[in-house]
Amino acid sequence: MNWEAVQAVAELSAAVGVLLSLGYVAIQIKRNTASVRAGTVARSSEMLSRLRDTLWSDADAAQVYERALSGMEIEDSVEELRVRLFWVALARDYEAVFYQHLARQLPDAIWEGWVGEMRLIWCTPGGTDALAALRIEFLSPPFVEFLDSQVKSCLEPPLLMLRSRWEEAAKTRREHNG
Repeated sequence: MNWEAVQAVAELSAAVGVLLSLGYVAIQIKRNTASVRAGTVARSSEMLSRLRDTLWSDADAAQVYERALSGMEIEDSVEELRVRLFWVALARDYEAVFYQHLARQLPDAIWEGWVGEMRLIWCTPGGTDALAALRIEFLSPPFVEFLDSQVKSCLEPPLLMLRSRWEEAAKTRREHNG
């Protein structure tokens, strides 16, 4: 056997080894990406679920939420502060989700659900007032631009639309069961 043949076999073996290593690394990267995305979805859901948990477990918090969405003027300074803090916290949570979407860490189907929820909340009278107040000092320009586009797309008050859909679903269920 000559040395050129040995060298060719060694080079071929090295090339196959490199290809196998690259394939293994690609599989690991794909698994890691899927794991990061799943973790991002879970953290986003947990972050925004904190608000819901508070609302259905605390009647006082639910009233503040209702007043925040209504946009009605609030006389009590403590309640006004709570409403303002609600909007800042909510805006920060949604802004985080927005940037997770831009980083391609949220699947499109999950993102579309968040967009619908954001439209539902930010298109309320209180939401549009809060956006006007928060836009300059608290929120990033890309997120403000996104929210503006969502608010402009609201054809009817979204909470009324949701309430009518909910009532229609209940009516259909009752007719079907009864």
